[in-house]
Amino acid sequence: MGKIFGSCRMVMLAVAMYSCAAIAAQIDIPRIESMPNMPAPYQMRDWKQVARDYDNYIFSFTRTASSSDSWWEKYPIVWWDTGRVNYPWDTFGMPSYIGHPSMHGGGTHEAINCLGAVLGGALAGIDKSNQFVAVTGQYKPLFEFSSETNLDCLATDYFHSKAYPTYLYYNPHSEKKTVNIDLGAEHKSIYDAVENKFLVTNAAGIQSFSIEPNSAVLAVLTPASGNIKYDGKKTLINGVVVDYIKGK
Repeated sequence: MGKIFGSCRMVMLAVAMYSCAAIAAQIDIPRIESMPNMPAPYQMRDWKQVARDYDNYIFSFTRTASSSDSWWEKYPIVWWDTGRVNYPWDTFGMPSYIGHPSMHGGGTHEAINCLGAVLGGALAGIDKSNQFVAVTGQYKPLFEFSSETNLDCLATDYFHSKAYPTYLYYNPHSEKKTVNIDLGAEHKSIYDAVENKFLVTNAAGIQSFSIEPNSAVLAVLTPASGNIKYDGKKTLINGVVVDYIKGK
């Protein structure tokens, strides 16, 4: 009986939290709004270099627990997976988080971390083409590159602010590739939040755009004749943010 009541309380709490999130709205606080978006003096950390250093650290197959910059007892963090499940070549694995009790080798790894590490490194300008081919082959039932393949960035972001459909495309190849996207019957434009520009404007149906070698496109499907405005570094179309770093 205690377990039943406990489960009911958890369900009620989840419903209450969901309801509050559904009706919540951003509240402007005058004192906060008066603060500058970029205070001075201020030195922005080089996050691209941080990402590169992180990639170099976790993808080191030679690091040991006795290395000078080691802070965990189980090294290397990454390992070779020779199980060849779904794929005829070796791939790699890494724990979903440091300290996971059962992720130390073999096929005990997840796409959410391994794919994320590869795509994140690529966005930081690191050549991940070989790793991309290996890891996506391992997770072939979940993700297989083709001219129509994309990742829906909002699929599991249940409490995001108002946003237009957003899809991530990645080209791991050494040559430019063309991808196709169905915009439906209603005319739309395609804004790339990586390169901060429109790829397609005022179009409908099947449309195509190219992706440079070892590059990504973050495609935002916006209204065809939307009103573009800027708020600091943000770019908004009909009041909805499509880009957080390319405002005017």
